[in-house]
Amino acid sequence: DASKRIDYTVITQLGAEGSTTGKDLQGINGDLSGNYVLGADINADETKNWLTENGDIGFNPIGNDFDGVFTGRFDGLGHGVSNLTINQEWGYNVGLFGTIQDAVVRNVGVQSGSIIGDSFVGGLVGNSINSLIENSFSHADVHGYGTIGGLVGGQYEGSITRDSYATGAVTGGENSMYVGGLVGGNDNAHIENSYATGNVDGSEVVGGLVGDNNHGATVKNAYATGTVTGTKNIGGLVGNNYYDAQIKNAYATGAVTGSDRVGGLVGENLAASIENTYALGKVTGTTAVGGLLGKNVQGTVTN
Repeated sequence: DASKRIDYTVITQLGAEGSTTGKDLQGINGDLSGNYVLGADINADETKNWLTENGDIGFNPIGNDFDGVFTGRFDGLGHGVSNLTINQEWGYNVGLFGTIQDAVVRNVGVQSGSIIGDSFVGGLVGNSINSLIENSFSHADVHGYGTIGGLVGGQYEGSITRDSYATGAVTGGENSMYVGGLVGGNDNAHIENSYATGNVDGSEVVGGLVGDNNHGATVKNAYATGTVTGTKNIGGLVGNNYYDAQIKNAYATGAVTGSDRVGGLVGENLAASIENTYALGKVTGTTAVGGLLGKNVQGTVTN
């Protein structure tokens, strides 16, 4: 049926600094509603030498505050991007993809690199809105201050699924919030069949998999194994599980260290549910400390 045909542009090159051709990886910013497949692995090593007009270093995220959001389809076909550098210390929506909306990103990985931003910072996607991310990964280290994740910084009304994962270290700066090994903030969105193994360090609302799981969000068939360190609302899997959010069929094994509301699985469970879960890591804290939960307020915990 010709009416259902989708034409894809095959991407095999990194492209030049600042490219908007729509024919290479950096150039996708010139056609953010297009459909793309990655026809080869791409070495982005030269991005460490790229410098923008405002002093940022490295790759310009696909879908950013200047060019607009990515609304198309991107299928990596099992290929990945290595040696990716993005250093936008004051930047929002930072990752290989900055902001995606009503988009699909699948079968692609950030094989190595360093991603630095301020808020909504992720190894693969900084900010995902009503989009699907599946069978994708990031090994990059990620650093920021708000809503930071190893794979995705913030996810709103979308899904991450099909063996998506992150292994890089996730580090929040001073007074950082919503820091997760996979996703920093998961708001009315879904994570399933996914995991994180990197160590996570932040200040408040920090989790080995997700920092903040909120407003009907779900985490199912998931796990985290990294160590988790912070101050308040710190969990081996999830920092906050709030307001009709759900965690089901999940576990955490890493050591967890904080001060207030510190749990081997969840820091604080508020009017939300946890089912069929466990935690194995050593938990260290001062106030409201538990092997499974730090604090449970009007929430349910079963099995």
